[in-house]
Amino acid sequence: VIPASFSWDDILTITFDATKGENDGPTDLAGASEVFLCATAHYDGGSKEICNATEKTKLKLIGEDKWTIGIWPSNYFLLPVNKEITSITYSFQNTSGTVDVNNPIAGADFELIAVCN
Repeated sequence: VIPASFSWDDILTITFDATKGENDGPTDLAGASEVFLCATAHYDGGSKEICNATEKTKLKLIGEDKWTIGIWPSNYFLLPVNKEITSITYSFQNTSGTVDVNNPIAGADFELIAVCN
């Protein structure tokens, strides 16, 4: 994720390399024709998930099995104005959502945690 240190008002660039899975093997999305972001914003009092295959969640192919997406979290999740995101969890999916790639080390979704500056 770029930038490495950010506020929720920054645009985040999330990159996914489908060839880098568990035990240095490829993920189940290697060779996919499309990849989508499945993400949940967690905030004080709730959470909001965006996890459907649409143009909004579609990653752009930038190389062989390498994908990227840029999001502005405050706009991407359309949260109420007075809510501040504390973390975002995410995974990558195929068009139908039947293949879900998450963090192979943790066995759970990847996680971004808000850092106060």
